[in-house]
Amino acid sequence: MLVRAEDLSRAIEAARSIGYEMGQFDDRHGTVQPVTRTEDIMYKRFRGNAHPLVRVIEDPYLEFANLDFAFDVDPVHRNINAAEMMLRETHHIRLGDFDAPMLSSADTLIHICAHLYKEACADASDEVYSRLNLVKFCDVRELLLTEFASDSGQAWPQAVARASQLQLTHALRYALQGVVELYCDEILHQRLIKLEATVHNGKPPRAGSEEFYAFLFPTGQTQPKENTNDYA
Repeated sequence: MLVRAEDLSRAIEAARSIGYEMGQFDDRHGTVQPVTRTEDIMYKRFRGNAHPLVRVIEDPYLEFANLDFAFDVDPVHRNINAAEMMLRETHHIRLGDFDAPMLSSADTLIHICAHLYKEACADASDEVYSRLNLVKFCDVRELLLTEFASDSGQAWPQAVARASQLQLTHALRYALQGVVELYCDEILHQRLIKLEATVHNGKPPRAGSEEFYAFLFPTGQTQPKENTNDYA
């Protein structure tokens, strides 16, 4: 969830009031392992978000729920205006009894891409967060194939223009390159080659490199599957 920096403390307290704890889920014991204050501070400084909050769920199909509050979408480049620009363009929808602000489709896509980019730049290479980042690449692909499927429509060009306006073209390109490498998708590859690259001091790992796959698959597999139908 994207929040303003001044609302971060209130968002965390609201999550805690309904049973969330700041920490990591311990698969072995089925509990939440708390994080230290130092870990939370480092998350805020280098990732632009609070450490994720976790809640144990008593459900046969779901062990835990996770909340991630971000207040800065591009801490790598000190692009402090991007998050505020996104939040100014929200629209409201009804979720049950609540009136909830939502990012636009373009900003939702860009926000996920930006999250992938800043995670890669923060060298988050442990297995837990690598799995989560792999899921985000899957989310990017699903958005591209649904909300932004047509090259003849306006949705994709508008998303590209919006990324440029937010100064986040580098994040969009990085995530798109990762999707192309993981799924070997030629249509998305044609979109990729039209985007200009903006890479910060050689980071994050170049999509397609050994370092990139080690980042996503730290326990073994270092190359993507050739048959894209094998991916969920």
